[in-house]
Amino acid sequence: MNPPTTEPCSPSKSQRMGQPIAAATRRHSSKSPLFTIAPALLGIAVAIQSVAHADTNNQNLLIVQDNPDYIYFEGESFDRATAPGANPLWTVNDSPGSSGGKTLLAPLPNDTGGLNDSLAIFRVQISGATAPGDYSFYAFRTGGGDSVFAPPSFNADPFQSPAFPGANNSVNRWNGLAAPSWNQLGVNGDFPATGYFATNAYTYRVAPGDVGTVLEFRLEAREASAEYDRFALHKTSNLTGAQLDALTLSTVVPEPSTGILAISGVVALLGVARRRRDT
Repeated sequence: MNPPTTEPCSPSKSQRMGQPIAAATRRHSSKSPLFTIAPALLGIAVAIQSVAHADTNNQNLLIVQDNPDYIYFEGESFDRATAPGANPLWTVNDSPGSSGGKTLLAPLPNDTGGLNDSLAIFRVQISGATAPGDYSFYAFRTGGGDSVFAPPSFNADPFQSPAFPGANNSVNRWNGLAAPSWNQLGVNGDFPATGYFATNAYTYRVAPGDVGTVLEFRLEAREASAEYDRFALHKTSNLTGAQLDALTLSTVVPEPSTGILAISGVVALLGVARRRRDT
């Protein structure tokens, strides 16, 4: 049996751009290329299945921080709304007269004890070398229930349990938000103690290492039909409603879902297999 032959490997696009070349030769074999990529295809198929069951009501939106001093966004611009099982979800509500004509609406039934079971998750691209700092959180409530669970930091779920066994849904709430009005966490209504927050204050920290990355801001439902028009994260506290209204909305762009990326990966691998077969 003759050993496999080798021939010089023509550089790929990534190799022409200066990325390391794993090998200088390409080997021919009678073995079908599909067998060599089957494990990868299987892994991608599993990923697609898990994505389909992990998130519900996906919008796949990314908020881009245009101004290094604040992030200002519509309530309806969440990336995804999640809840386990058949629990109800945050939704986009038609609301003539509101900014953009829509609002973010909490599930109709009350939250069941605050067990992270209904989250509205916003994804924010942090931009600019001067973006790092501590940001105050503002919410414009239009009506409905007057409370919500705010997160202790970026990339963290609001929590009542296990730190508070029994999941008392009055613990760590932000309650008594006025409507229709802007409200600042730590100023308006009643709210968790500062020890709940990672900054030990009513702020959310963007660290220097966060520049150029995507952070998640996760709100949890508490009361039925709570309705929010806009949110702001701003380095300045105690802004007036007029000052907040004068801000420019951050850019929102569509973001490919993980499922779409996975399917693209399958297509790319199949293309590689065909090219190898045709060589």
